[in-house]
This record gives sequence, structure tokens and C-alpha cells, in this order.
Amino acid sequence: MIHPSLLNRCRRAAIGALLSAAIALLPACSSSNDKRPLVLVSAPLGAYAGLAKTVKVTVTVDGVPVATTTVSAADDPTTGDIGVYLPSGTSGDAAVVVLVTDANGCLVASGGSTATVKVSPGETTGQVTITLSAATGSCAADGGTSDSGPDAAESSPDVSVHDGLPGPELPPVVADGSSVADTPPGGAQDAPAADKPNPDVAAGPDAATDAKADAQPSTLNVFGNCTPYTHSVKDSTGAIEDWGIRGFAFSPDGKVLVSMGEDGRAKVWNITAAGLQETSSGLVFTGYSDLSGAISPDGHYIAVGDKESLVTVYDLPVSLQYGSASTVTTFPPGDTLSATLRPTLLQFTNDGGHLIAMYRAADSPNPNQFVVWNLGTNAMDRLVSYDYSDEPMAILPGAYTDAMWVASSTITTTDAGDDESVVTLVDLATPAPRSKAQFTVPGDINAITFSPDGTTLAIATDQGEVGLWDITTKSSITRLGSPLIAASSAANSAYSLAYTADGKYLAMGTGDLFGSSTVRLQSLQPRMSLQKTIDYIPWSLAFSPDGQALAIGERDLGVLLYCKN
Repeated sequence: MIHPSLLNRCRRAAIGALLSAAIALLPACSSSNDKRPLVLVSAPLGAYAGLAKTVKVTVTVDGVPVATTTVSAADDPTTGDIGVYLPSGTSGDAAVVVLVTDANGCLVASGGSTATVKVSPGETTGQVTITLSAATGSCAADGGTSDSGPDAAESSPDVSVHDGLPGPELPPVVADGSSVADTPPGGAQDAPAADKPNPDVAAGPDAATDAKADAQPSTLNVFGNCTPYTHSVKDSTGAIEDWGIRGFAFSPDGKVLVSMGEDGRAKVWNITAAGLQETSSGLVFTGYSDLSGAISPDGHYIAVGDKESLVTVYDLPVSLQYGSASTVTTFPPGDTLSATLRPTLLQFTNDGGHLIAMYRAADSPNPNQFVVWNLGTNAMDRLVSYDYSDEPMAILPGAYTDAMWVASSTITTTDAGDDESVVTLVDLATPAPRSKAQFTVPGDINAITFSPDGTTLAIATDQGEVGLWDITTKSSITRLGSPLIAASSAANSAYSLAYTADGKYLAMGTGDLFGSSTVRLQSLQPRMSLQKTIDYIPWSLAFSPDGQALAIGERDLGVLLYCKN
């Protein structure tokens, strides 16, 4: 039996192939091959001309950031006339944000369009005039450092913050991968003030102050320095083998990163000031393809699971010291579990005494299984079976004696023939589940993750949507505002999610069948985002323990993109 999610994936691929063929024929059917809309922007620098170094213009269409242009303020300091080309074929209602920074990367002025302008493929818009206003605060004031020195970049602003005054709301700012070096490495506390009350920030005179105090500019600056590394090995011809990176595990001290690959290799990287570095011994933990893994809270153990249901626990410090995998134990012992099960998610309890494994069955009618292994006795302390159609996808961390909330997803079909997913939350702290809650999400779910405090569930779907759900009470689950990323009809999917340890930021990876992929970094309070365009589908994401780095894993060619301050 083919799993419904695989059928949906094949169906979308076929539709995408037809769309690609149709798009390829469009130039032959029109008088012009250039279908890029051009947005004309006028942002006179005026009093800020003497301070300005760069001017960054970001255009969003229907609320989605699509293009960013950064120019030198010296090019035209008086009129501020700038043209921004959008991706070919773009259409909809466009809004514009302008950020002006000085030579130190500090924001000196900003402005946003008060109304949208229509864009159509191959057409030039009317002029969008932006009135600039002085930025509040200074780089040094909130960062506690001068504008020169190693920490100066952490204080420079790059995103909009709302101050509770009436007026238009600025859309998210884009840090596009093609021009990320030109993007001022910024944070939220000195960002331009928009005029519309932000529903995600308490209204009143102290709203902007609270937003400044809560923001972590260094996390928002994570896209400022991204370097690609190769997880996969090369074949006999010297080409990189076609394997994806399924997940990552950071050591608690932030000194080691392990990338888990489809190629059956869990590759160990040392984290240095310059970036990632392979260990001198080339340490790799191996298994039979499609690896998953986790590192214990004390950093003593690393667990690696493979496609043949085997989970091996290694002594991480000893393995690092001697450059060779040091095995502690393996699960399951003997024939406890069927070999048709694959551990898709491994996680240690917070007390470090147990390892939780979520096993996906290879086919129906075999059940999916949730297992808690005792690291002291090697025994199975808990086993809960799920129907094959109900896939456990996320667990809220906890001690063995605490609640163990698990989120699973079942694909169903509406009367109209559309896919939707039923999300089930169950407390598996005892063999007989004590509590249960359900809600429905449009589309097929690709990823689910709990916020660290357990009050929110982030969900990514094959429709490209990423939404947040309030699960504080578990009895009355509601969506938290509008989606962070809206659903798309352009064969777009949201693949991966990762919270920072403090729960203040969420990374989201999306991609489509036409080769357009992005990673968005979202500040959750207040709501603001940065976005980076990348060259591949971001299949996996993980933040370092301090939130100062983000690992991005490619789906196909084993590329690991490591972004850090």
C-alpha cells in the first residue's frame, strides 16, 4: 500500500511538471520575453543624505516578500529614484519598505508605502513615493557597545517594529540570499516605527519599549554569514552523491554539530569561530540509510537511528576523544520490534535517563509505534501503538515522570476532494493515554514542532503554509492570528521548522517545484521576519543552543548551509 502523503507528493510533482512545460512556452506566445514587473520607487533622502551609506528597498506582493534591492546612497542622494524588478510573472498588490543605513550599518531612516500598487507581468508600475522618517534609538544604545568593535553589528536594525500609533503596517523585510552581504546585520530594537497597532504587541505607550527589550538582535542577524559545507561523500567520478540531510543535533555546549543523512552517515563537525570544521579523525556514526538522531541534555550520549529500526547509543565524549565510535547500547534488543519500523524521531527525556523513539511503519496494516527506552536497564518502559495512517511527528520535551505530549497527523479528504490533516495531541506519560485533543489543518502536514514552553504548536504543510496554534489548555485549541506564511497555489511546500531554545524565534524552510527556496526567520513577539533565498529545498533546520547559528540541510545533494553571527 502506498502512503497517502506519497501519492499527494507524486500528484503535485506531475502538476508541477505540466506547469513548468506551460511556462516554458509562454515566451513564444508573447511579444516580449521579459515578464518581470518593474516597481518604480521614489525615496528622496533629503536631510538624511549626509548620513546615508546604503538604501535598501523591499517589495512584498500580497503580503509575501518577493524582491530586495540595495543601492549606494551616493548614486542618487536627492531624488532617490530606484527601480526594483520582481520575479518573472509576478502579479498582485505590491507594498514597499525602504531602510536607510549609515557606514556602520546602523539604521538612520525608514519608510513604507501607505497604499499598495498593482503589479502585472512585464509591466512597469506607477511611481511609489516613500516619505522617510528618522529611526529611533541608536546602535550603541541598546547593544551596550560602541558602533565599532566586534559586537557593533548585533545592534544595527534591519526589521520593522510597531509603536502602537495609528497608520499603515510595514511588511516584513527581506534579507535575500543574493545580496545578503549588503544587508545591514540588524536586530529589532532600533527598527523603524510603523503607525498601525500590531495585534501581536500590546497597545499603549510602552509597546515599542517592550518590543525593544524582548528582541534579540543577534538571532535576527544569523543570515549575515552563511557558508555551505558538504555532508555527502563523492562517488567514483568525483561528483557529490545524491543524498539529503534529514536532521541535526547540536551538543549542549554548542561545540559540536552532527548532520544526519539519507546516506547512512551521521557526520560530526567541530564548531569554530570561523564556522564548521570536520574532525581530524573524520568521525562519522553509521547506520543503514535515512538516519535520525539526538544528543542527550548533558552531552554524554548521542543516539542514532536507521532505516532498519536499529537505534545505537554512543558515548559522545569518548568518541570525540579517540576519533572512533564508542558504542554504549543498541535498541531494540533481540526481536522486540519489527524491522519494518524506522525511527523518524529520537529525543532524550530532560532527566537524561530515557530515550524516546517514534517509529514509522513501512506499510499498512503495521502500526506506527511510540517507545520509551530505559537507558539504565535497556528495557522498553513504554510502548504505544498508532494506526498506520496516524503518524507521530513531534514530542514536547519532559522528564520521564512528567507529561509527554505527542502530536500526530492523519490525512483525510474533504467532501470537495481537498486534503486536510487531523492533528491529535495525546499525553503518553502512562501506557493508557490520559488526555486527548484534536483539530484540523488544511493540506498534508510536512512538519510539526512544539514551542519550548509547550504552549504553541507550529505546523508546516504541503500547501506552503506555516501556522501557529495555541495549545495552552489542550481542550480549546485555536489558531494564533494569521499564518506566518500563507498557503500558496504555486506548488509551494513548507518543509521544515525549528525554534530557538528560548522560543522567541522560529525558522521556516519552504521550496517549490520551480527551484525557488527560502528560509524565513520569524521573531514571534513582536511579529517581524527576515528571509533568505537559497539554492535548494531546506529539508531540515536546527538552531544552536544559544540561537546564534542556524544549520540548514538540503534535500538532495547533501549541502549543509551553516549561518552564524
